[in-house]
Amino acid sequence: MAEICSDFEMASVVKDSRNRSPYWICCYTDATGRRLKKSTKHTNKKKAFEFCLALEHGEELARNGALSEARLRKLLEETFERTSGVPIDNYSAATWFDEWCAQKSESRAEATAERYRQVMRDFLRSLGPRADLPLEHITSQDIRAYRNAELAGGKSNGTANISVKIISTAFNRALRLGKIKLNPCHALDSLPGDTAERSTFTPEQIRSLINAAAGDWKTAILIGFYTGARLSDIANMRWNAIDFDDRLITFLPRKTKRTKKVLVLPLHLNLEAALLKQRGLPLAFILPKLAGRRTGGAHGLSAEFGAIMERAEIRPRIIRHTDRGRANKTLSFHSLRHSFNSALANAGVGRELRQALTGHASEKMNEIYTHRELEPLRAAIAALPRL
Repeated sequence: MAEICSDFEMASVVKDSRNRSPYWICCYTDATGRRLKKSTKHTNKKKAFEFCLALEHGEELARNGALSEARLRKLLEETFERTSGVPIDNYSAATWFDEWCAQKSESRAEATAERYRQVMRDFLRSLGPRADLPLEHITSQDIRAYRNAELAGGKSNGTANISVKIISTAFNRALRLGKIKLNPCHALDSLPGDTAERSTFTPEQIRSLINAAAGDWKTAILIGFYTGARLSDIANMRWNAIDFDDRLITFLPRKTKRTKKVLVLPLHLNLEAALLKQRGLPLAFILPKLAGRRTGGAHGLSAEFGAIMERAEIRPRIIRHTDRGRANKTLSFHSLRHSFNSALANAGVGRELRQALTGHASEKMNEIYTHRELEPLRAAIAALPRL
């Protein structure tokens, strides 16, 4: 004969042999005073009873008006850990983003990892006390409030979009691991592009820059235009990166240092001629006056290049001022990278080749590029204008 729940008020567990279930049944009193029964999904009587006590305790808290979401969550988590022996990863927004940034620090270049950390610090600051809530409680309204704060602080639409994309990447990982059911960033549409974004130098402007520059800066500008390399990579390049026999330049960009994606580019005749005039020892820096220096800051390399633009009478427009008072302009040394890509496009070089030459390729694209014959790349570089 099957056992049934008694009218005794204390929580208890029984077996119901009528349906031959292996699980113990919990008999408990709900918040309204009704006597109910529910399967514990446990075959172990001790664990089933712990589950049953927790269930009735929750109902008692609700009956006394003392049940909050936080207390209920804590009660359920403690019960789950006791009965299953498996701890619950209860991530708050703050703990999740801290862990995600730590993981990214192991797989990204330091500059990229720091960019991620800064975005997360700003986002958590925007959340305020809500940063201590469980991760799934962060909503699209929180994301929009953060983006609005970025715009109010002087960030461009494009920069705000990138910041939201970084946050979305962290939420996507939580989604894949089953920590959340929805990514709140997906509810936001991207902001339209800014009307005044960074521009490119014309060949005439690049000639003016070279004429206005002195020493290592002349070579740096040539390398920037004929390779599309970033300023920090150019400043710290050594002579062993140059293969004059095969007319190639090979270097590991800082941005892809962690993934060891080496970039191999044919030498343009103009750049080759300039480098041959000052050829040095393999391990020596090509630009010793620029090597080892910071790019940012009042006395950094970017500021020095700004002075060269002034001497060349190239006066870019200010796009915006950052919250630190720095002026973002339409032209900078990085514009040489855009000029490189733009000149290739104007010469009819397809997007796939341009991506390979600028290092913007995906992993799949880099794999294709590794086995690509160099002739198409040489032809693409040769299409750049002679300065």
